[in-house]
Amino acid sequence: MGRERFVALVAALVVGLFALPAWSIGILLPRGEGDAPLAIKYHRVNIKIKNGTATTEVKQSFQNNTRRVLEGTFYFPLPKGATLSDFALYMNGKRVSGKVLERKQARAIYESIVRRMRDPGLIEYLGGQLFQARIYPIPALGEMKVDISFTQVLPFNDGVYRYVYPMKTPHSTVATLRDFTLVANVESTNVPLRTLYSPSHKVHVRKKSDSLAHASFEKSGLNFERDFVLYYTVSKKAIGINLLTYRVKGEPGYFLLMASPKSKLRDKEIIGKGVVFVVDTSGSMSGEKMERTKTALRYCLKRLNKNDWFNIVRFSSDVEKFEKWQVPANDFNVKRALKFVDQLEAAGATAFSEALTTALDLKGDRPHVVMFLTDGQPTIGETRTEEILTLAKKANKIKANVFFFGVGDDINTLLLDRLAAEHRGFSTYVKPNQDIELSVASFYNRIKYPVMTDLALDFGKTKTYAWVPRRLPDLFKGSQLILFGRYRDSGHTAITLEGSVGGTKKKFIYDAKFPESSRENDFIAKLWAHRHVGYLLDQIRLRGENPELKREVIQLAKQFGIVTPYTSYLVVEPRHTVTRFQPPRPTTVMPDGRLSGLHGGYRGPGRGDTSRRPMTRRPKRKSIPRIGFDNNEPSPSPSPRSPSPDPQRFGNFRVHTGKKGIDVSKKLQKMKREETETTPKNSRVRYIAGRAFALQNGVWTDLRFRSSMTKVRISYLSKAWFNLIAAFPNVKRALQIGGRVIVVVGHTAVEIGPAGRSDLTVDRLRVLVR
Repeated sequence: MGRERFVALVAALVVGLFALPAWSIGILLPRGEGDAPLAIKYHRVNIKIKNGTATTEVKQSFQNNTRRVLEGTFYFPLPKGATLSDFALYMNGKRVSGKVLERKQARAIYESIVRRMRDPGLIEYLGGQLFQARIYPIPALGEMKVDISFTQVLPFNDGVYRYVYPMKTPHSTVATLRDFTLVANVESTNVPLRTLYSPSHKVHVRKKSDSLAHASFEKSGLNFERDFVLYYTVSKKAIGINLLTYRVKGEPGYFLLMASPKSKLRDKEIIGKGVVFVVDTSGSMSGEKMERTKTALRYCLKRLNKNDWFNIVRFSSDVEKFEKWQVPANDFNVKRALKFVDQLEAAGATAFSEALTTALDLKGDRPHVVMFLTDGQPTIGETRTEEILTLAKKANKIKANVFFFGVGDDINTLLLDRLAAEHRGFSTYVKPNQDIELSVASFYNRIKYPVMTDLALDFGKTKTYAWVPRRLPDLFKGSQLILFGRYRDSGHTAITLEGSVGGTKKKFIYDAKFPESSRENDFIAKLWAHRHVGYLLDQIRLRGENPELKREVIQLAKQFGIVTPYTSYLVVEPRHTVTRFQPPRPTTVMPDGRLSGLHGGYRGPGRGDTSRRPMTRRPKRKSIPRIGFDNNEPSPSPSPRSPSPDPQRFGNFRVHTGKKGIDVSKKLQKMKREETETTPKNSRVRYIAGRAFALQNGVWTDLRFRSSMTKVRISYLSKAWFNLIAAFPNVKRALQIGGRVIVVVGHTAVEIGPAGRSDLTVDRLRVLVR
């Protein structure tokens, strides 16, 4: 994306779990209808939350890419209940003053901004108080820095806090020229912290203690495609469990369960584990791979806990054990093991099956982990996949968790993935030129201190189903369990978590409520669907195609806009995309110093703007495959073009070895563990606020629409369009999708487009739309 295409967007807010959102956006608009907002140079947010009170500090720099000195207005809506702490902007040594506008005046200003920028995403920021400051001068080819901070008390609900930082715009035309940085420090001195989780961004989370945690996200040139959301939970119990739900009334609901143990463990609470390191020393492991593997083993051996037990199994053409049985991880045994590792050499074939069954011959009531490192396929002894699976199942009487680390490209991913799935583990694949030791060390650090093993959940009176992950992983110090699922019943219930702590069974009981209707947290449905589809695809890949599983994949992919081997056609190739909102031309500084384009911000419909002129001619091309329904009625059956996998988007789904096989395995594992929302670019299906929309003939169409419905046509960005939002607030998110939309409200179809009524009042709309 060109660096001068961006709108200046900065937001900071905190809202309650079940309150209507209050949004805040900082925007610097130059004076003049044809002038676009200034671009963001950098955008930095520092959040400090202590015992439920949040202070948000925002530092932003706006870039003026013109050779003119500009005058502008800075707008910043305050979140509901927030108190403005500081606003700093100095021009010619003088501090600029501002004022807070009352709600009616603020709404009128925002409506004018939405019209000017023609960005329906900005309707999220309607309502509430608005801070305004006039700014002059904004230096030519210079920048304007703005600092603003506010404080707010966070609403609390069932042990869960929610922090939202709104940043999204529907046309991907918002980005930073340099960095976007967000740092959140969460402190709780009254009730211990447990889980920190973001469904929107891949944040780095570090729990320093049960009272202090740190979450951060940083990216250069960030596109503002979605709001930043951070949940954090508190609990006085040794293992905290918190629940979030989403449900459309009359349909089964979705839930997200978060569980995390306390950070500080006493010596008697640290469970001794058993670890078996299985090392491939066949000839293909020679050279740098062998040296890196030995480095990884040394790292793990030196970090065994004093009450751990361990063993090493080396295999090539034969199988050799460091000791007959597991031995205590005392200094004497660790030193001998390090010498054993030093003497490892790569030569011979790959006796995979014998090594695995040898490693699984375990005793003791402690939790056991098998870490298996290999770079090849079975070449000696038992080599048949089904037989290896059967032998491993018989050998693993103690139910050890088995984790595989595949090195290089000559890997049978079908075999490793099935073994990992059947023995409560997972597979990690490392490229030949990657550091094996980093992957192994990262994994080992996560399992260093087991807290509870053999987990089981009981939801009491509430019937739940379709959990992902299907098998609950063990809990370790510093780990978090994120479980998605669906539920049918509603009401209060008791959730029971049971597991083994040091060989002793323990139970934790929690009160919970599964509501009959809950319209917040719709991300839960999307993430559940993404993970569930990943699980279904993995079952098809590992065990063969099943018509029922295939139908379920296609149905969910259509509903939630998920790209799969069967539904890659849900995405329109960029060259086929036809939309009223074409990307604006980049603004650049020419070699002679002249500027092309405007201010380097969002290109609005002002002077010189041709980015949104409708296309008058379309190149001849093949028609885009439909997705199984026409403009009037959805079809219960998939499109006849859908079954063939798309090798360019998902890889050859049937390949189990080599680079392509590893690529497919990685994609499916990522889907099964997905914790952040993802929407494919140019997707023809979107899931918004509990309903699906499909792009049909350039119109985003609510799939509940029927041709027999009464239809009300409203002109896009007209007064009637804004009145529709005022009359029916639930349609706000649906209207953000674009300028041509059909949305069902009650039993009426509302069509938004270039033509339609523009003068409908709120009262008249409530009569027409039922």
